[in-house]
Amino acid sequence: MYRFSLWALLLGTLLIVPTVNGASSSPRPRNGKISFWSDRMAGRAQVYLMNADGTQQRRITNLFSAKRGAFSRDGKRIAFDGRAYKTLFDFDIFVANSDGTHRSRVTRGPERDVMPAWSPDGKALVFARYATENAMPELWVVGVDGSDAHKILDGADSPRWSPDGEWIAYGGPSVGLVRSDGTEQRALTSGSEPAWSPDGRRIVFTRSGDVWVTNADGTSQRRLTRGPGEELTPAFSPDGRWILFTSERSGLKQVYVMRPDGSVVKNVSRSRSNDWSTDWQGL
Repeated sequence: MYRFSLWALLLGTLLIVPTVNGASSSPRPRNGKISFWSDRMAGRAQVYLMNADGTQQRRITNLFSAKRGAFSRDGKRIAFDGRAYKTLFDFDIFVANSDGTHRSRVTRGPERDVMPAWSPDGKALVFARYATENAMPELWVVGVDGSDAHKILDGADSPRWSPDGEWIAYGGPSVGLVRSDGTEQRALTSGSEPAWSPDGRRIVFTRSGDVWVTNADGTSQRRLTRGPGEELTPAFSPDGRWILFTSERSGLKQVYVMRPDGSVVKNVSRSRSNDWSTDWQGL
């Protein structure tokens, strides 16, 4: 009897452990606000936020111009590129709270620094730098406080850090991957503007004016849009159930969402200005 009771106790313990571990796992992130930039303020680009259904649109920047607001993984901060003064070329990277308050300038100098994206731990940013008007883009990594800025790759733009922090996807003539230290560069497919799914298994990107999706190794590529206008800047929602993108199918550039299979397409910005989508906040 004693031996039977001991084995029953051990078996019960083994059956309980997976349930406890599952209960302690992190829940799937909820979808927060959408960041986009618009020329609605007297033709000068500024960063805006709106709810996922397009309601409560409001401007959060007031620089000479500002674009491409990317959220940190925890949704508490936003990075964007902009011009602090009247200039045609000099863009810098800025960081602020997700509502636009407590803004700080991360990069400075005559170069054009654009398209920032956060590392998963929130300690660094990757961005594209153009040294001169006719120069090829370079990928740079910098600490959020502006420290340790260094180049990791030539001839690439539109960088996005993978959810596990192991890789940076980039665009340009082709979509590829590179380690954050610039090693192990891998070409995946032709296209640009890549963005990761929350689980890191898929990458959405643009090719020839349409949105495509592929496995993270470049296999199983699928075209998602076939609209009459150009489609740009795709990004997955934090829960992975939607894809955010820009489309000019209405005659103006507007912010749209669709399911990952290309169905249920919705115009969410619904404005009379040109609006470009950038990112979706996780909560």
